[in-house]
Amino acid sequence: MADKGTIATVGVIKPVNESISHAQLESIMPEGVAFESVHLGVQYRSVAEFREVMALYEKRVPEMAARGVDLLHPEGAPPFMLEGLAGERDRIKKWEDQFQIPVFTTGMTQLAAMEALGIKKFVGVTPFSGELADVFRHYFEEAGLEVQAMTTPVPPPDSIYDHPADEILGLVVAAFKAHGDGAEALYLLGSDWPVFEIAGEIEAEIGVPVLHPVPVRCWYIQKKLGLNQPVQGYGRLLAEMV
Repeated sequence: MADKGTIATVGVIKPVNESISHAQLESIMPEGVAFESVHLGVQYRSVAEFREVMALYEKRVPEMAARGVDLLHPEGAPPFMLEGLAGERDRIKKWEDQFQIPVFTTGMTQLAAMEALGIKKFVGVTPFSGELADVFRHYFEEAGLEVQAMTTPVPPPDSIYDHPADEILGLVVAAFKAHGDGAEALYLLGSDWPVFEIAGEIEAEIGVPVLHPVPVRCWYIQKKLGLNQPVQGYGRLLAEMV
């Protein structure tokens, strides 16, 4: 049972077991928003794994709903984006109809943020490449957006996870500038690569909104709960509570 100071409780289903992104979210979330969380143990190694993990979401969503949460957030962009926009919407509607609580995915938060900012075309930067990058691009194109690129800041087999934040700043800015002529935003897919704390610096450098999953998640949850508490340092979306 939530304590007396709790405004609402958000149920979070995280795909991975070890993640820094939830602590980051809690660090910027307004006081009074509580969380219940479970982890699925996804390794983020293959497209096949992302397809198979949906069975675990189907098991965990009813369990989380039974805890009496006010919002339910199955995290993880790749598994839901693999279903396509229509497939994702069908699954979310089924869960909302069944459990009578709002359910939202990572992709849904990003689309809502782009709509709020009036973004029609953007550059995406992500640790993932190849087939997964194509999946991400198609998801946003289904939503009517122009994806100027869905690229990685370093070429495979190099991994952005092996680079410190001070290097990542330059790598991400360079990736955006290589593809971003006329782009209205930079979209960063992936919650756990070390870019959260420099999202505001990247935005200042490139001059367009930067949408990182954690600040966008904070913004979206606040909007769903009727809250309006700006947080500085993570980009215009959260600083202005657009």
